[in-house]
Amino acid sequence: MSLMFPKYPQLIELQKNRKLFESGHLDPGGYSVIWNDELDFDATSIYEDGKVARKEETSK
Repeated sequence: MSLMFPKYPQLIELQKNRKLFESGHLDPGGYSVIWNDELDFDATSIYEDGKVARKEETSK
């Protein structure tokens, strides 16, 4: 998330408030992360602007 703070300054509140950050959850459709009525982040932005932090192998 910290990589996105410069592009999306509204997310800085998540850095300041750990409890708010931890309250994030997926919307019912699974297309965004919601923290409160004023702060959410859509999956497209995460996909396009995000960076893989750790790649995990899945078993077949």
